Amino acid sequence: MAKKGAAQGVDLHISTGDSGAKIERIRQLIFGQQIKEYNQRFELLGQDVARLQSSLNQLNDDTHEQFNTLTQKLQEQEQARTAQLHEQDQRLTQLLRETDERLSQQHLESDRRHNEQAEELRQLLRQTDEAVRLELRTALEQLNNLKMDRFTLSDLLIQLANSMKRTGPEEEAVSLLDELTGEFNLNDLAD
Repeated sequence: MAKKGAAQGVDLHISTGDSGAKIERIRQLIFGQQIKEYNQRFELLGQDVARLQSSLNQLNDDTHEQFNTLTQKLQEQEQARTAQLHEQDQRLTQLLRETDERLSQQHLESDRRHNEQAEELRQLLRQTDEAVRLELRTALEQLNNLKMDRFTLSDLLIQLANSMKRTGPEEEAVSLLDELTGEFNLNDLAD
């Protein structure tokens, strides 16, 4: 029986294999032309997909390369601008230092000149003050001399009057008049 079952299994397998081949032939006859067209279409679509995939990969590579190139250019531009800004900053800082130093020097020079001018004015004021004081002293001395001369004159006139009363006016009067004339001459010389 075992042989019988084994023989039947072979027959089944052969008959299944024969029927599969027969079905395939039937399919070929019924759908053969359509399947060839579908296979050709699938092959064309596969080729189109492969070509599109290749184009897409190429586009992706080109885009990635352009992105890298642009990124590098942007970095270079940024570095150049940073260097330029740094250089301008250094120039402006130097210019500010120079301007500050120049203004400080001008300020110091201006202060020095003002101090010199103030000192000259102080000296001029001292000299003027001394000159005015000297003139005032001189004028005051002259005024005092005139007052003393008036006192002297009044004394002389009183003496003249008294001596005229006591003695003869001639001798005493002449000596007093000479003395009085001498006083007036001295005052004229002092002026």
